[in-house]
Amino acid sequence: MESSVWRYIDELARRVKRILLVFIISLLIFLAFPAPNPFDIKGSSVLFYDTLIFWLIRVMQATYLPAGAKIFVTSITSPLFSVIQMALYLALAVTIPYAFKEIYAFISPALYKHEKKVIRKYLLPFAILYLVGAVYTAIIILPLTFRALIFLYEPLNIELLINLNDFINIVVLIVILGGVLFSLPTIILPLIEAGVLKVRTLSKNRILIYLIVAFIAGLISPDPTFLSVIPLLIPVYLLYEGTIIIG
Repeated sequence: MESSVWRYIDELARRVKRILLVFIISLLIFLAFPAPNPFDIKGSSVLFYDTLIFWLIRVMQATYLPAGAKIFVTSITSPLFSVIQMALYLALAVTIPYAFKEIYAFISPALYKHEKKVIRKYLLPFAILYLVGAVYTAIIILPLTFRALIFLYEPLNIELLINLNDFINIVVLIVILGGVLFSLPTIILPLIEAGVLKVRTLSKNRILIYLIVAFIAGLISPDPTFLSVIPLLIPVYLLYEGTIIIG
């Protein structure tokens, strides 16, 4: 018994090491990976070429901020930490699917056949809905969010200064939020199939669930007017209703 426990611990440790290795390699690759036009450098670069991280941050600025907006930092090391932070987010995006694969491989011997079938059934739909939600949020929700945040600056003749670290966090967190909310059906449906949730319960408590989802979205979104959150909630609520019908 004791030897089998240590065998499981040893296997878990090996899988965790592999996950960490993938994360570290992904982080280093993203820090050094070149931009689409790596030698079209504006200004100086210690690497002698333009990196993907620099390019992504510039694209985010050009896409979501109005002309004349200025990015500032609070310390001389802030740009370095912001670049590392962006690389960390991208490395996590690559590592999380691999981590799920390793976790599934570790627990699969303890799962029943029908439990494995349910997990495999919803893996692809989860990935598709998450990507759709992330893209929808990046294209539709984020521009609305920044417009709502800065709509008073021009009428009041206020210069727009945005902290680089805050800007990156807003973009990344809202995109993650959109992906998670869109993928809710692939979390709820397996629970219905497993008998943990009842369709009647979901239908009866839909108003409460709507309010909880709206509260979480409003808590993460920096928009104090809540107007930019509404276009995100509408498709999420429609997906929830579709989940009740399918379930």
